[in-house]
Amino acid sequence: IGFEFNRYLALELQVDYVDRGFDTDEDGFRSQFEGVFVSPSLLVKYPLDESLEVYARLGGSLIDYELANIEVPELTDDSTTQPMAGIGIRSRYLFLEYVNYGQLEEMYMEQLRAGFRFEF
Repeated sequence: IGFEFNRYLALELQVDYVDRGFDTDEDGFRSQFEGVFVSPSLLVKYPLDESLEVYARLGGSLIDYELANIEVPELTDDSTTQPMAGIGIRSRYLFLEYVNYGQLEEMYMEQLRAGFRFEF
């Protein structure tokens, strides 16, 4: 959901569900991460032509997550806020972007995402 102020500035609210499945860290521990990211952000855009633009995203993210360690029956269920920053390119119907949420529980939270976009 978003609002464009003009060709160069927009405000967006995103909700993302992340499920990393099972991961093994450098110490050999298997863990699972699952979370919901609610992220309001400001977009600074630069139009390349009428249907293509590049942009930078700055904002914050409320993260409600669960982190489970498989070997040790320990579950971390917590909420936190993190700054977020990203860059991307989008056309009238498609987008591709990289977003970094910083470090959370010794994990670097970053996403490379692509998808469809709709304007109403």
